[in-house]
Amino acid sequence: MSNSNGIDMPSYLRKTLISVPILFIIVGKIISITEKRKNQKRYVTDIGIVLGLTFASTFYLLDFS
Repeated sequence: MSNSNGIDMPSYLRKTLISVPILFIIVGKIISITEKRKNQKRYVTDIGIVLGLTFASTFYLLDFS
């Protein structure tokens, strides 16, 4: 992958730059789930988001192309 200046970006760097923010979102949602459990609020949607992001990022990282 190269940008508009013709500089090549290694695939591991691109995957890292995309995966780290997704990881932060997952951690934030897990913290949100624990807070909602303490306050006895619904957290089923948050669990679905965490599972979806985890699967998507795992499949993205395992793509070796």
